Amino acid sequence: MAFPTGKKALDRFKSHENSDFHKAAVSMIRSATATVSVSNQIDKIKIKDATDSRHNLNIIFTTLQYLATQGIPIRGKIEEDSNFRRLIKLRATDRSTLNKWLNREENNYSAIIKWLEDFDTHPENRKQRAEAAGYRETFYKFDTFWKLELLRIIFTMVEDSNIALQEVQLNFRKAENIINTLKEIISRYRFSERFDLVWDSAVLAAKAAGIDEPTLPRKRKTPARLNGTGDHHFSETPKDHYCKIFYEIVDAVLVGLNSRFEETETSKHLITVVDFIIGKSDVSHGKEFFRDDFEDYGRLFHRDLFLDQAKAKNVTLEDFQSALDFLKSVNEDISQSLTSIIPEFVKLMKIVLTMPVSTCTAERSFSCLRRLKTYFHSTMTQDRLNHLAVLCCHSDLLESIDLDVLLDEFISKNAIRMNTFALIH
Repeated sequence: MAFPTGKKALDRFKSHENSDFHKAAVSMIRSATATVSVSNQIDKIKIKDATDSRHNLNIIFTTLQYLATQGIPIRGKIEEDSNFRRLIKLRATDRSTLNKWLNREENNYSAIIKWLEDFDTHPENRKQRAEAAGYRETFYKFDTFWKLELLRIIFTMVEDSNIALQEVQLNFRKAENIINTLKEIISRYRFSERFDLVWDSAVLAAKAAGIDEPTLPRKRKTPARLNGTGDHHFSETPKDHYCKIFYEIVDAVLVGLNSRFEETETSKHLITVVDFIIGKSDVSHGKEFFRDDFEDYGRLFHRDLFLDQAKAKNVTLEDFQSALDFLKSVNEDISQSLTSIIPEFVKLMKIVLTMPVSTCTAERSFSCLRRLKTYFHSTMTQDRLNHLAVLCCHSDLLESIDLDVLLDEFISKNAIRMNTFALIH
């Protein structure tokens, strides 16, 4: 194209440099003429880092290879408890560079953009390059970054509560407090001060990642059948526009939590029973609900003996779990056993224990059994299956076992072992 006057040549050249066609051509030329950087050959530190990274990558590949050949599931209930993660952490104890490499921090958003940009170096995959260019353009928009950042904040809060609701020792009052706390925390995001903090943080993070500046979308009128005769509202600034999106997401999360964890008759009953156990209500509700389950409802007032014992020990009973823990601790001392003195109250505690707050414990045991009792373990006896299931379900207790004590006990069982292995304690 000729430019007789030369006035618009520089402007046309600049617009051409920013076009996808020019970027694709430049990346193709660079990939065709690319060679190993001289600085990489000279810099010994970088070469050592590259060698260590390759060795760490080899460990990851061999770990996956071992899991695959043995038919062991790679994933777990959560990412940190997966077989792959646990085996990698175990192997990292013998190699410090692997542990340091696993704990490195990266910006996931920038990594996704970098991964999409790498498609430009593959000229043979035109379809994938075109799709990657479209996704890359979307990720460079502040609208995408803002919505993903909001989802990250919401999911982080919900995930913490989700893990807490899957605890083994979970009572209904504690579960109710977790849900109410989550609702309260999310409700605080309805205040303008919290939005300002999230907005300022997102703008700074977007600027650091090279994301486009926030802008207003094109004004589009809502169809009359949806909007009626009301006036159309358009945000005056980008901050006002994204503030509206922010509040819509917060309100949707709160509505979902309220509908999912609405109060039921069962929840009301559990609250009343727990309040009776810790001394905050009388026996009237329990007598009406349990009917013939107890021989003498008057003996349930032996609960007062239990409360007096807790008061004498300076123990505060805040919920069912604290009452259960105190009953166990007192019952361990035979001279101070309460089970024979308050049998009806102990029966009530057992009935409450048979009403789980959630089905996570049962589902966890079935999931564990499905992983253990496979086709390859069809000849496993019932005793071994029970023992393995207990070890798998209570892995937290298994990890807390002192191996030195266990080794000493194993060695002391046999004279030959005592002559072969050394005892520590």
